[in-house]
Amino acid sequence: MRDHEHYAHAFYQLMGDNQVNYYIEFETIAEVVEHYPQLQSKLIFKPDVLEDIHDLLFLGTSDLVKRMVTLLLDDGMIDQISYVKRSIRDLLIKNGLWTLCRIETAQLMSSQYYDDIQSRVKKMYTSHIEFESRVNPMLLGGIRLLVNDSVIDLSIEGRLKRLIDEVSYG
Repeated sequence: MRDHEHYAHAFYQLMGDNQVNYYIEFETIAEVVEHYPQLQSKLIFKPDVLEDIHDLLFLGTSDLVKRMVTLLLDDGMIDQISYVKRSIRDLLIKNGLWTLCRIETAQLMSSQYYDDIQSRVKKMYTSHIEFESRVNPMLLGGIRLLVNDSVIDLSIEGRLKRLIDEVSYG
């Protein structure tokens, strides 16, 4: 197991029964650190910089998440925060608390269509759902949903492949 996975497992255990909410807080801070590489560099080489931005960075954040981020900083692991974040999310998925849903369409979809798809997916899953949409011109038309490890392929490309398989392999 890699170092960031050890941290992720430890943090996950500390989160108790509130894993999703703590993860969302942690994810928010991780994204700030990820999106500002100069901040990450300063935190690596001058950890006391955290004191200057503490109130702003941790605004509305629980004490547990503050301690988690501070521990990463103290241990020189702040540059691994993206990996820790991903590993915690993987644990949430593994334990049925988080669902990733990527919606692929051949063309940009309307907001009404996107909302309708989200509504239908939410009826199918009880966990927290993270939605992502992508345009994939290879689909030719229709839609493909990738939900965690499952694929619901209602695209023209998928239908053509199934037809070819049926004809080829009986």
